[in-house]
Amino acid sequence: MVVWSQPASASKKTSRHSKQTDDSEGSDSESGDDEGDSDAPAKKTKPTAAAPKQAPHAPVVSSGSGLPDWREGTGWTVKSVYRKLRSPGEAAEPEWSEPTYWSFQVKKVKAQGPARQFYLQVRSTDGSRAALASLYFARYPVGGVDGLSLTRGRFYTLASGQLKPPPPRPFVAPGEPPHPVIADEGPIPYDFPALPFQARAPSGTKETELARTFAVIEKLENGKTAGRDVTQVEHQNATVESFAGNELSEYLKSKGWAAPDLSLVEMRRKSDNLAVKQIWSPRLPWFLYSESPTMRSWLWDLEAPKPVPAPSSGAPSPAPSSGE
Repeated sequence: MVVWSQPASASKKTSRHSKQTDDSEGSDSESGDDEGDSDAPAKKTKPTAAAPKQAPHAPVVSSGSGLPDWREGTGWTVKSVYRKLRSPGEAAEPEWSEPTYWSFQVKKVKAQGPARQFYLQVRSTDGSRAALASLYFARYPVGGVDGLSLTRGRFYTLASGQLKPPPPRPFVAPGEPPHPVIADEGPIPYDFPALPFQARAPSGTKETELARTFAVIEKLENGKTAGRDVTQVEHQNATVESFAGNELSEYLKSKGWAAPDLSLVEMRRKSDNLAVKQIWSPRLPWFLYSESPTMRSWLWDLEAPKPVPAPSSGAPSPAPSSGE
């Protein structure tokens, strides 16, 4: 098993061309406090999840920086399906599971000087999945520009009504240049690119791919480390149809999320050729679409910020109430 750990220093080069290129960057570790998590895990129900009701006019979350504008109480739902295992010789067309709907909730926002820390909780909307997560993000200036990084996560499994507190898994060290995080363990869709994206090419110019390669160091179970470069390729002036198909384009139009300023990004890990494709909007809090060989996810619904409820005593929690 491989666990993300602390990439060392960052040396970034950016190249502009039509094929994947190799540059370098990275860094990783995390400090700070774990914020309490007040929601008790729901009891397990049938494995097939019913689609949550959608707001007729879901609010649009916008920040002028191109980064998600998360506030305490902001929430959204992500719909995910998973590729079913196949036997040799079966039809080439992939088969996908029934959907799982994941609730993402911003539980706490904490300012620390020029930086802000965000604590998010993720769980299936009906408790049909045993997986839960606490995700920790940080927004801070790097080279005069604000970046947003997934700094660490705690990933829980609910078994027989019990939660075992897992150790935190570090991703990007606060203050270090952001790098992509590829979620290759568990069902929760938390793949996250290096933000902000690069400056956009002028509209109407030739389709361009901007590639950056980040040197990521991962910690193995035996205590040793291994380098796994991840290349982030931004497809500028490409269409949603050419990047992810006509069906997705129609879906975005039906939601009112189709726009000329969408960011089409692909994260490629060199060691095993794992690739994750995503589409982001500067006005929405999460990716619109994410696709890997084993999972597909869509932003399903948005919630306006609302008060975070006080912790309920005695309820099991997917995160410690305080401290590490």
